[in-house]
Amino acid sequence: MPAASHHFVKRFAQAFAITDSETGQPLANRKFIAVVDGRETLGITDAGGFAHIQAPSEGSLISLHVVFKSPARTLNELSRNAQ
Repeated sequence: MPAASHHFVKRFAQAFAITDSETGQPLANRKFIAVVDGRETLGITDAGGFAHIQAPSEGSLISLHVVFKSPARTLNELSRNAQ
Protein backbone atom coordinates (compact mmCIF):
# COMPACT_ATOMS: atom_id res chain seq x y z
CA MET A 1 0.00 0.00 0.00
CA PRO A 2 1.57 3.34 -1.01
CA ALA A 3 2.11 5.96 1.67
CA ALA A 4 -0.54 8.64 1.77
CA SER A 5 0.73 11.99 0.63
CA HIS A 6 -0.44 15.17 2.24
CA HIS A 7 -0.16 18.62 0.78
CA PHE A 8 -0.37 21.41 3.30
CA VAL A 9 -0.48 25.06 2.40
CA LYS A 10 1.21 27.09 5.08
CA ARG A 11 -0.66 30.30 5.84
CA PHE A 12 0.38 33.13 8.10
CA ALA A 13 -2.12 35.15 10.12
CA GLN A 14 -1.84 38.70 11.36
CA ALA A 15 -4.24 40.54 13.65
CA PHE A 16 -4.42 44.33 13.63
CA ALA A 17 -6.17 46.36 16.36
CA ILE A 18 -8.36 49.01 14.71
CA THR A 19 -9.13 51.90 17.06
CA ASP A 20 -10.77 55.31 16.90
CA SER A 21 -8.00 57.92 16.62
CA GLU A 22 -9.90 60.35 18.88
CA THR A 23 -11.09 58.05 21.68
CA GLY A 24 -8.78 55.04 21.39
CA GLN A 25 -11.84 52.77 21.51
CA PRO A 26 -11.84 49.62 19.33
CA LEU A 27 -13.82 49.85 16.09
CA ALA A 28 -15.90 46.67 16.26
CA ASN A 29 -17.77 45.29 13.24
CA ARG A 30 -16.12 47.78 10.88
CA LYS A 31 -15.60 46.91 7.21
CA PHE A 32 -12.03 46.91 5.95
CA ILE A 33 -10.11 46.18 2.77
CA ALA A 34 -6.83 44.31 3.11
CA VAL A 35 -4.38 44.22 0.23
CA VAL A 36 -2.04 41.25 0.68
CA ASP A 37 0.77 41.03 -1.86
CA GLY A 38 -1.38 42.99 -4.32
CA ARG A 39 -4.58 40.94 -3.82
CA GLU A 40 -7.64 42.63 -2.31
CA THR A 41 -9.63 40.92 0.43
CA LEU A 42 -12.70 42.29 2.20
CA GLY A 43 -13.35 41.75 5.89
CA ILE A 44 -15.03 42.99 9.05
CA THR A 45 -13.34 43.63 12.39
CA ASP A 46 -14.37 41.37 15.25
CA ALA A 47 -16.15 42.43 18.47
CA GLY A 48 -12.81 43.60 19.92
CA GLY A 49 -11.94 45.72 16.89
CA PHE A 50 -9.35 43.31 15.46
CA ALA A 51 -8.89 42.75 11.73
CA HIS A 52 -7.66 39.19 11.12
CA ILE A 53 -5.68 38.87 7.89
CA GLN A 54 -4.39 35.68 6.23
CA ALA A 55 -1.16 35.91 4.24
CA PRO A 56 0.66 33.33 2.10
CA SER A 57 4.11 34.06 3.57
CA GLU A 58 5.75 35.54 6.61
CA GLY A 59 7.17 38.37 4.48
CA SER A 60 3.89 39.29 2.77
CA LEU A 61 3.21 42.99 2.26
CA ILE A 62 -0.11 43.94 3.89
CA SER A 63 -1.98 47.24 3.51
CA LEU A 64 -5.13 47.78 5.52
CA HIS A 65 -7.82 50.33 4.67
CA VAL A 66 -10.72 50.88 7.07
CA VAL A 67 -14.01 51.78 5.37
CA PHE A 68 -15.79 54.82 6.80
CA LYS A 69 -19.19 56.15 5.83
CA SER A 70 -19.53 59.85 5.16
CA PRO A 71 -21.70 61.77 7.60
CA ALA A 72 -25.36 62.40 6.85
CA ARG A 73 -24.80 66.15 6.97
CA THR A 74 -22.10 68.62 5.98
CA LEU A 75 -19.60 69.20 8.76
CA ASN A 76 -19.46 72.98 8.75
CA GLU A 77 -17.64 72.92 12.09
CA LEU A 78 -14.47 71.92 10.27
CA SER A 79 -14.96 74.16 7.27
CA ARG A 80 -12.87 77.30 6.72
CA ASN A 81 -16.11 79.13 5.95
CA ALA A 82 -17.74 78.25 9.28
CA GLN A 83 -18.71 81.29 11.32
